Amino acid sequence: MEYKITVEVKEIKFPGGCDLRVGDAFELEKWKISPIRGSICGIALNAIYPFAFALRFGAELSWAKNGEKWVFCCPDPKGLAIFELKREPMQTSK
Repeated sequence: MEYKITVEVKEIKFPGGCDLRVGDAFELEKWKISPIRGSICGIALNAIYPFAFALRFGAELSWAKNGEKWVFCCPDPKGLAIFELKREPMQTSK
């Protein structure tokens, strides 16, 4: 089963050092990244994408106990954005 992944900025630890804003969000569905609100920088995308890609295909992450939500952080020390990733099954067309 494939999933749609939604990524949302939940917190910025050092406001002013990051161009992201709390509430910025985007989706990964199939091979497309679609902004919902705001944008995402390359550093954050590079940090999140390997996990989002794995989750998209049903991977389970050993440190996550909650099933359908995961928290990640961007490694950029100027902003340190905290992201929440959610997944939901993709609608299949017949």
